[in-house]
Amino acid sequence: MFTHAGSARPEAGPFQRLLDQAARRPDAEALRSKRRGAWQVRTWSRLAEDARLAALGWASLGVRPGDRITLLGPLSANLIAMLFAADALGASVDLAAPQAEATLVGQTRFAFAEGTHELERLLRYRSRVLEAVVLGDPEIEAGDASSAGLALHSADHLAAEGRRRTGQGHALPDRRDAAGDMARIHREGGIVAMLPRHCFDAQARIGPDERVLGDFEPSWFEGLEFLAHQWPRIAPRLLIPEPGGDAVSDRREAHATTWLAPCHRLAEVIEQFDARVPTSGLGAAAVRSVLRGGHGLLTQLSRARIVAGLGLADMRQVHSDAGIPDATRRVLESLGLSLPQRSATSAGVSAGGPASAIHATGHGFEGELVGSAS
Repeated sequence: MFTHAGSARPEAGPFQRLLDQAARRPDAEALRSKRRGAWQVRTWSRLAEDARLAALGWASLGVRPGDRITLLGPLSANLIAMLFAADALGASVDLAAPQAEATLVGQTRFAFAEGTHELERLLRYRSRVLEAVVLGDPEIEAGDASSAGLALHSADHLAAEGRRRTGQGHALPDRRDAAGDMARIHREGGIVAMLPRHCFDAQARIGPDERVLGDFEPSWFEGLEFLAHQWPRIAPRLLIPEPGGDAVSDRREAHATTWLAPCHRLAEVIEQFDARVPTSGLGAAAVRSVLRGGHGLLTQLSRARIVAGLGLADMRQVHSDAGIPDATRRVLESLGLSLPQRSATSAGVSAGGPASAIHATGHGFEGELVGSAS
């Protein structure tokens, strides 16, 4: 998905890159996320301030440099702010694939839960070490949860604590000499760690004028790498669809030019495509011509109708796992979408594979396998 040059050079961490981008383009739209049917916008300056206040707020709850914060929930503006807040504070984040979530939660001291479902799972699997929980959804009532035996805090409370500590002269720690990992993804059979800085001069085919549809769970390593390292530096507009919403409608409304999604999300679109294919007649012949890469007028009209029906009319390129199945690749390319080329080191690797496989993909990040099943 990403290419890199061989020359190593030190580089600022994710939060510092966010601050730099906020200073360059404070009022530019950084991300747009859809929640409860409405698109919500955050500028670069708003996102940077949200992350700064959240970092100071976490400090008021007892988080110190070197601690870990577990993030639970789908990709959201709040969760992204927490990712940068942890880096600002010198803490790290933990995320989990579904199969490993219960084990991770049982070890968690500090957690962010986006919504009701995440809070329910957190309370079900938590242990006595859990000290503080921050809730992302403002409609969840925060406060003392007598049945849970711990205090719940809203994201607004976290920001208010950040403003209070700012007024008291508290500052964020110096992160120039930060060591250790920025994030860990827990999976069944292992843990993959991502370092806080690049050691490569990475360049993605995603430019600042792109509109990127972030159609993935936060535990997808390639998506997390993009959020932390590429997005705040290149500064395309990030669009986050509604979790569990109408995927076609969200793609159509987003008008995204780049689709960032793991293989299984692409496969869902192929299933939608297959469901729309007529079994006989002129329409079936036109679809077969599209899949063969035909260029006739009827084929072009059919291709335009298909991409519009799938919500891909504005989409030009796809970034996904290196191991996109050949059948999926053929369909997407026949619809006019550009996909990353396979490489000798990454062919056959998928986001659902072993943790060590991701370490071997050769993308522009340093991934480190820190634990695996024997």
